[in-house]
Amino acid sequence: MTPFWVAPVLLCSLWLVSSAVHACDLNAARTSVDSIREQLSAGKIERIDVRRIPDHVNTFIAVRREHFELYSHAQDSSILMQRSLILTERRRLELARAFRRLQLAEPSISPDLRWEIVLRDRSGNSLHSIFLDKPYLLTWGRRGYIDGNLCWFSPSLLGWLEKRFSNSRRS
Repeated sequence: MTPFWVAPVLLCSLWLVSSAVHACDLNAARTSVDSIREQLSAGKIERIDVRRIPDHVNTFIAVRREHFELYSHAQDSSILMQRSLILTERRRLELARAFRRLQLAEPSISPDLRWEIVLRDRSGNSLHSIFLDKPYLLTWGRRGYIDGNLCWFSPSLLGWLEKRFSNSRRS
């Protein structure tokens, strides 16, 4: 017979493993941000594809980058919001401004991802990918990945995204 404490210990162990922080290469992340700003200024980024798992959707483990593919096949469209946005000159300038204000730092815990943002060129090729987590009480920014590099993001990018991709408003 298994002792009563085994299940909670196993669950706690799974949570600790899933929340382990991977190495953060801030220089590579900053290089990605600089590249995105340059490509926005040059007009090379034409479209943004966004997939978002609503913050209220509960999961048993933290959502990782590869989980977005699993959620994209869900029958219930309220689980995953998918939208694209063609970047006009004005939107491109606003997004470049958000990236100029973007500050990066090393996170202390792994993210529970809720946003997938793919920046694409005119042909639809992926130039950059960004993943951001859900909000947490008493936090100012978001944790996530930029081109595969784990970081903490200041709120400038998320503010721009929420203005354009909230469920109640489109621009």
